[in-house]
Amino acid sequence: FSNPIFWFDEMIIALLVWYSALGTVVCYWTNEHAVINFFVKFFPRAGKIFLMFAPHVIVAVTSVAFIIGGKLLFALQNQLPQGGLPFSRAYYYALPMMVMGVMLTLCAIYRVVEYIVTPKHVFLDRFQKLQDEGGMIIE
Repeated sequence: FSNPIFWFDEMIIALLVWYSALGTVVCYWTNEHAVINFFVKFFPRAGKIFLMFAPHVIVAVTSVAFIIGGKLLFALQNQLPQGGLPFSRAYYYALPMMVMGVMLTLCAIYRVVEYIVTPKHVFLDRFQKLQDEGGMIIE
């Protein structure tokens, strides 16, 4: 206790940021994120279809913002190491943001294309199962 490991705190922060960034992608891809579907059952068919499609477009757009913001942040933080780790903070603050943005963009584009090519009754059936079972459907 009299001689603490000065880099340990920085390492924990670095791992936490990377874990959060990659965990966000996994939660989005596996549909394990929070979803409020209670009010959707009161919408007409067209409204349900829109509300199932719009979040994927929003994720794609905001993910591109993560990439752009990560590039700017990386340029600002890419300097000599200041903490206890032997590399710049850009590698555990900005780089995870860019990696998350790229991965979320790819996942969201896949979901948008999947949504466009899949018949809409498939998504409505999935939603109905969700309403009937009262829980999340993981496929």
